Amino acid sequence: MSDRSNITSIARHEVIRILTVDDHQLLREGIVAVLERQEDMCVVGQAGSGREAIESFRRLRPDVTLMDLRMPDMSGLEAISAIRTEFSSARIVVLTTYLKSPIVRRREVAPQTLSNSPRCGRNDTAATHRGHASPHRVSG
Repeated sequence: MSDRSNITSIARHEVIRILTVDDHQLLREGIVAVLERQEDMCVVGQAGSGREAIESFRRLRPDVTLMDLRMPDMSGLEAISAIRTEFSSARIVVLTTYLKSPIVRRREVAPQTLSNSPRCGRNDTAATHRGHASPHRVSG
């Protein structure tokens, strides 16, 4: 087996470590239930606020973070900014129902990080996480 094939084989068996961040516990639990069914994914932590997200990211160093935009103590954008200040290569997927919000229209969030939850099925969510976890992903 060539070195390249071996690397690809190893990469296929690695588990993607995910941190979910949303102030709605029921939504977090639903996301966890969907992601835990994926053989190549493991939810390593949950946070209910932006501040918890930052602390959890520091402690857990997930491969992918799923971040809500609207939270009471600190917005998802503020949490993303704080995380990326410390960890510039952090992979963060924004899951929001607010695609028409001024935040998204002003492109404060890179378009390739957005997922609109009402249109995003459980298979789409898992595929999005796999794409963001890949070191070879293409940015839009």
